[in-house]
Amino acid sequence: MGKKRASFLSPEWAFSLFDSLIENQAFSRILLVSSIAGLAISLSVDWGSFAAVMDNFKVADLYKISLFVSGISPYSSEIWLAPYPPFYFIAWAPPYLLFSNLLHLSEDQIYFAFRVLLTMLSALCGVLIYKQLVFQGFSKEKSISLYSVFILCSLTGLIQVTGDFLGLAFLAIGCLFLLKKNTIAALVFVSVSVAFKLQPIFGLVVLLFSLTFFNWKNNKRRRIFEQTASVAAVGALIGIIPIFLIPGAFSSFVLYDASRLQYYTFSVYSGLYDVLFNTLPSAWSGSILHAVDIAWVIASVSAVLLLFRVLWREKLLGYADPIDLMSLGIMVWLIVLKQTIPYYFLWALLPLLIKGRTRSVALLMAGEFFGTLFFGLGYLFPIPTPNVGIPDLDSSVCFLIGGTLFAFFLIFSLSELLKEMRKQKRDAYLAGTKRLLPIRLAKGARAHDLLFSVRELDQVL
Repeated sequence: MGKKRASFLSPEWAFSLFDSLIENQAFSRILLVSSIAGLAISLSVDWGSFAAVMDNFKVADLYKISLFVSGISPYSSEIWLAPYPPFYFIAWAPPYLLFSNLLHLSEDQIYFAFRVLLTMLSALCGVLIYKQLVFQGFSKEKSISLYSVFILCSLTGLIQVTGDFLGLAFLAIGCLFLLKKNTIAALVFVSVSVAFKLQPIFGLVVLLFSLTFFNWKNNKRRRIFEQTASVAAVGALIGIIPIFLIPGAFSSFVLYDASRLQYYTFSVYSGLYDVLFNTLPSAWSGSILHAVDIAWVIASVSAVLLLFRVLWREKLLGYADPIDLMSLGIMVWLIVLKQTIPYYFLWALLPLLIKGRTRSVALLMAGEFFGTLFFGLGYLFPIPTPNVGIPDLDSSVCFLIGGTLFAFFLIFSLSELLKEMRKQKRDAYLAGTKRLLPIRLAKGARAHDLLFSVRELDQVL
């Protein structure tokens, strides 16, 4: 019997259409031209009031970086502005010193110089994605298409300017080392990206746990020590120690981030709080906040335990591709995150593109589209000063719908990635069995020897 055709407008039909388009030479060239044009437009156009409402990098990040360069703690005032890890300010300090002290640029010129630098980092991430796709044997058309997809999606972070692209570059380099089987260097760069921004932190945890499991099964105890020590050293030097050395870093970055809800974001948790605050008596605000926090803790712990249970049950820990495992961890982090800004999805998109997981990519982009759509609609209604007052009911409903749809598509993207990982493991198992059994037969193996060879192969796969 022939393979059943996917019905029109079904998910399978949409996935097949997406796959055929990115493999098409003409379409890949159109995407490439569009991505280059998008980068040029993002630099040449002054987005004015459209970006001014949301341009945190100009009004917050650069201000905090300038404080750090001047010897003032970036956590000394207005802690809701750029409450990032200390390494974020440490990493951006050298470019700021170059632009301000050596080149003597004005504030507007410094801002534009940073926009150029961020655009270059975005292009670098795209090039690293392309190189790694070619290295894995993907077609030139598909590699160009997925490179262009990242560049076009990165416009969300170039229009609403974000400094995340430096951290994304660290993550892309870490993925490159994973493909090259240099796990120590990979863990170092992924750890640096976590110290820069926390988005890939659970991806690092899943990656390290998987590598530890694999090395333990293969009696590579020394390798476990080397990999764990590399992560611990990077985490301590540029992640933990600066928190205690810079005044106010612990109370602002750690305590404030752990206890707050970001109002102006398409997050399920903050959206739920805003809607309940607008519909229930104000005297209940404290109880509402505690209830949402409890729900967040329960959802976060459940998501983490469920992921590890699935990985353990499917025998994927230690055997699946490390980049795929890291993608799973990052997606779970984005699902349970208390705040979601339009460009956060780039942290999950980058490793998915590197592995050519087009179905998960399509679902992730769909979630980003609907999340950003309702995020933008929420800003059409009258709102108080961001991060100071709670948005009104109309905006709150928009943010909640956007966060719910984003989480919904993210869960489906994660599920699709798990399906592809299972299929890849099963195909490798069958290919290995076909390759192994004839060799056993040629040596005159008995039936119990063949059974043992299959069991042995199962342990490897």
